[in-house]
Amino acid sequence: RTSEEREQPKAAEDTKMMCGDARESPTSPLPASVSAPGSTSVAALIADADGGALGERLAAMGLDASRSSSFAAAAARLLAAGVAPETRATAFWVPGRIEVLGKHTDYAGGRSLLCAVNRGFSVVAADRDDAVLRVFASFELTGEADVAEVALAAAHEAASPAGWAVYPAVTARRLARNFGIRGGVDLALSCDLPEASGMSSSSAVVIATFLCLSARNRLSAQLRARLPTAEALCHYLGCVENGQDCGHELPGDAGVGTFGGSEDHTAILLSRRAELRVYAFCPTALEATLPSPPSLTWLIAVSGATARKGAERLAEYNNAALLARAAAAAATAPGTEGVASGLDARCPGAGGGCLRAGGPAGSAGVKRRCSQP
Repeated sequence: RTSEEREQPKAAEDTKMMCGDARESPTSPLPASVSAPGSTSVAALIADADGGALGERLAAMGLDASRSSSFAAAAARLLAAGVAPETRATAFWVPGRIEVLGKHTDYAGGRSLLCAVNRGFSVVAADRDDAVLRVFASFELTGEADVAEVALAAAHEAASPAGWAVYPAVTARRLARNFGIRGGVDLALSCDLPEASGMSSSSAVVIATFLCLSARNRLSAQLRARLPTAEALCHYLGCVENGQDCGHELPGDAGVGTFGGSEDHTAILLSRRAELRVYAFCPTALEATLPSPPSLTWLIAVSGATARKGAERLAEYNNAALLARAAAAAATAPGTEGVASGLDARCPGAGGGCLRAGGPAGSAGVKRRCSQP
């Protein structure tokens, strides 16, 4: 969502349907943060935060009004980096998410019960005149800060940085390849999610980068033509992260190196206030909405065991993902003979970042082709 308060079209909000027929699945229009993002200036955003107007808009969205200070801090960091106060800017709130039920189900054609949380990323991006993405990250819980800079290069060979910066770098490279973007941004984000806590901070960074670069390069018309529904957009963002093709017209690359689907992106972009949502995947479809009453508070206990997916854990993580896909294929096979070392599991509709393997579980067997939803 943008920091500006905007009315979202009411689409499939109260729809409850039985699973199984993707052709009747309700779809949603692109979010306003994608189809009609608002803009301001860096100085005006700080003034709105100081004067209380930004806090009022955040409160109307169900967020704590005091969060306006994190937007102001992000904008101030851009000024400190030399961005002119009058520079055109966009601001977005990108939350973390909770998988209430259904983990490692999206790429296997399953379903999940999802909601967003009121912690996440306050994001401010200022236009640049060149093809460079510069990211200033602040992690509120640890006090750490970092900077990354990447070129908007579409080539496969474009080097990706290590650590958290791989997520904005991969997103920028994919958008340059698929949509020909050339307008860069200085992007400041302030995060109050615990690091590697399983609330999808990595996918949130992908989405934040996408929103800022989409607004800077005015991609709304292209997105409406090529990814006309919110569900199709979430599928594409999952493909950005896992590297798969999104149909023939939006080819992929190496991604970030992990085999995931589009569940995180769906929860972050499409969740609504005081609501739980049941989504099915492959293809992505809203199946039910359930009220989450204001009296109910979700308590998230972070164990301290970090959900890292760095190079040292990559093979282990990906093997778990492929095993989950194989388990789903076994559970839905007409007989037990469907599970073997040569398994070729296919999800009906083959959307939403489904993984397919043509050999033993492991990264070597993964095919990257995935049909347009």
